[in-house]
Amino acid sequence: MYEVSLRITGPQSCSDIVFKTITVIPTVNTSSDGWLAEELLTVFPNPGTGLFHLSLPTDVSGPMDLRVLNQMGQIVRQTPLLLPQSSIWMLDLSDQATGVYHVQLTGARKRYQARLIKQ
Repeated sequence: MYEVSLRITGPQSCSDIVFKTITVIPTVNTSSDGWLAEELLTVFPNPGTGLFHLSLPTDVSGPMDLRVLNQMGQIVRQTPLLLPQSSIWMLDLSDQATGVYHVQLTGARKRYQARLIKQ
């Protein structure tokens, strides 16, 4: 639990302070639906200018769903993938604005995530 305060001072030296208590609850993915814990997806170069390489463990193959979300949580790219034994592939975000993006790769009982920065 965190106690956060914000003090605002106006041009005539008027001020006010606001207090807020924030509770952070850590979570672990141990749901009863059989999903395994989320694993990290490696992105390089990161930060980058638009063309990124994504890397997964070598044992990942089969049908997957790739989603890229912007900072607002909007899906900017979504595509089904059939991954071969190759564990590295390219993601082109050249047409997207600069900022932070979240990459999610979901497959049979596995979910991989990464955050990337486009400059």
